[in-house]
Amino acid sequence: MLSKTAAVSAAKKKLPIYCVDRDDNKIAISFDAAWGADDTDELLKILEDNGVLATFFLCGTWIDDYPEEVKKLYEAGHDIGNHSDSHPHGSQLTLEQNKA
Repeated sequence: MLSKTAAVSAAKKKLPIYCVDRDDNKIAISFDAAWGADDTDELLKILEDNGVLATFFLCGTWIDDYPEEVKKLYEAGHDIGNHSDSHPHGSQLTLEQNKA
């Protein structure tokens, strides 16, 4: 995997961009779940209809609030990743708070 840095916005903030050289046309799709679940069934139907598997990054609070939705994601074959427990804004936390 290659890691590159891109400058974005007027402040020239640097963000990582990850890419993998491939001989075919493929992309990875991911979703962050931190609040609400009104569109989960529709989203799962769209993905299924198009033969697409995705990665869902779930917040712990979302998992607590929507355990049946988590089961639906898992049973549909999607990957599940960690998106923190409570979705804090890391840029507003101290280094020590981020580490904790």
